[in-house]
Amino acid sequence: MMTFQETMTAYDVIVIGGGNAALCAALSAREKDTSVLLLEPAPESERGGNTAFTGGSFRTVFNDVADIRKLMPELTDEEGREIHPGPVRRCARLQSACRGAQWRR
Repeated sequence: MMTFQETMTAYDVIVIGGGNAALCAALSAREKDTSVLLLEPAPESERGGNTAFTGGSFRTVFNDVADIRKLMPELTDEEGREIHPGPVRRCARLQSACRGAQWRR
């Protein structure tokens, strides 16, 4: 078994948590050809963070469909017409996300 010091030098990135955001961070780091360690402290039945409550959906901050097309270039015009960003400010979305994570405490 590696010591804590050996573990710290063995990985470029250490991600704690196995929810959607953590997995995206780990994947993004790995795509940059770094070594990644993912640590999920939750018991198996509770893994996934808030993702379990999203029904497979996720939120992202965007201003219009053009922002979404940068993430999803394959988005069809028909799908684009179904996206309605609304007048929600970035900080309000962050506050909403923080409230949604309160159950984990």
